[in-house]
Amino acid sequence: MAASSLKANISSICLSILQVLQRMGYLNRDQSVTMKGRVACEVNSGARAAPPRPSKLISLKHLGAGRPLVAAACHRTFTHIVCDELVATELIFGGVLADLEPEEAVALLSALVFQEKSDNEPELTPKLEEARDNTIALALQAGAVQQECGLPITPEEFVTSTLKFGLTEVVYEWARGTPFKDICGLTDVMEGSIVRAMVRLDETCREFRDAARVMGNTALFQQMEKASSAIKRDVIFAASLYVA
Repeated sequence: MAASSLKANISSICLSILQVLQRMGYLNRDQSVTMKGRVACEVNSGARAAPPRPSKLISLKHLGAGRPLVAAACHRTFTHIVCDELVATELIFGGVLADLEPEEAVALLSALVFQEKSDNEPELTPKLEEARDNTIALALQAGAVQQECGLPITPEEFVTSTLKFGLTEVVYEWARGTPFKDICGLTDVMEGSIVRAMVRLDETCREFRDAARVMGNTALFQQMEKASSAIKRDVIFAASLYVA
């Protein structure tokens, strides 16, 4: 691709990203950062190991400092926030977590950190089923906004690439105190993958707690502290080759 064409393509993507951020309330019209944008900077969804695709990127490096994005958005060294974080922020502001018990909340958040495919259909509580459906609806809305703003992704593609509920039941039972050998029987996912997902999930709980502190949301802060405590136990958080 010629340099001029590449530059034009990057500029188009940057403008689309700005439109997404403004339409979804992360930036004001003058590109100043809203509270929603500040919260998004705190949430990294457990830092998924897989490198994100360009179509799934939102650049928020300068949101925390309140700096305009126009000049910075296309800089080669800017920080990309994968759209998992966009969904995570929508969960907070959409109130999806508000009525959940800590073990239900952390189970739902597993959809943001789990990376693999699973053929098992998780058995969920009615509250978790409703929360899952609401999460999918929010992701569809976020995907639709991105598509409408010119980013190369459909709402359905955004959902399938961002949310994976294969460990939801496993995490829920683990948070309730079910032994590790028993939760392994609930899924076809390998033990090492379960352990790694739990470790990333604990990181996600800490990030949501940080977001709650920024918002002044005491209920969310306490919920995430309890959720972290519920999963941070036993063999999964012992010294292990699984997380070496």
